[in-house]
Amino acid sequence: MIKLPWTLFFIIGTATCSFNQVDESYACIREFCFLTQMNVDNCTKNHDFMSSDPALQQIAFKEGKQCFIYGISSDYTKYTCTRTIIDHITLNYDIYMESIVATPTSETSCKDPYYAFESCRCRQSYDITENLVNKYKWADKKMSIYKQEEVMNQCKDFKKCANECFSQYPDIARISAGCDIVELKYSPFMSCLTKLRNREFKLPHYNCTDSNFRSRDIEVLINMFTEDMYCTKWIMRKHCDESAVIDFRKYASFLASNLKGTLVLFSGYNAL
Repeated sequence: MIKLPWTLFFIIGTATCSFNQVDESYACIREFCFLTQMNVDNCTKNHDFMSSDPALQQIAFKEGKQCFIYGISSDYTKYTCTRTIIDHITLNYDIYMESIVATPTSETSCKDPYYAFESCRCRQSYDITENLVNKYKWADKKMSIYKQEEVMNQCKDFKKCANECFSQYPDIARISAGCDIVELKYSPFMSCLTKLRNREFKLPHYNCTDSNFRSRDIEVLINMFTEDMYCTKWIMRKHCDESAVIDFRKYASFLASNLKGTLVLFSGYNAL
């Protein structure tokens, strides 16, 4: 299906329109999203309108058309969704559905129906991710492999929201960095560093670096992941395995730039 510019929707369904109607349509779509999050109606529970998977979300909108129309016509949305807007969305439902589900292929207004619905979903993702990151970033918090997968998937979903259309949410950068910390904590990279810092592990001296894996000096540790990073990578591969140096540059760069503020978060870097 050819996706028409969303600003033409009102030309399709009505003879005349105003920019206020565009704003009202945006607000009405977001209101339905909030309604699904409230779980106040059984029909919204039966359709996965909030799925981050476009294919599943499209199925939800296709099979849940009557639920969507019912939702925007309910008492919960009556102060936002006017009769004119409800009629217009009903008349052009398939176009709205495609626009909500399909990521815009080019730069467009943040009031595109996709962003109208996505901003609401991102609000929910923001809250969930913030709670998970604040809980599991600390060194004394441990996760099962299943919980790690859940948190990483949640962070991946959240990072999709980190663009200019959602910049009104505070601390997006902080939460994204928190996701990176959690990912690093449970990576083979950090497991290897923890192993090498253990006093019981017999680590020989290597001429390619003057750095010490067991140093308590943050500047020395930073040097290991900047100037001496290739030597550090070689040592880690030698004493751990190849998995420890997958994405080495990404992890080394992140660790070096955040050591001063986040050292306490990593169990492998607790005081020796």
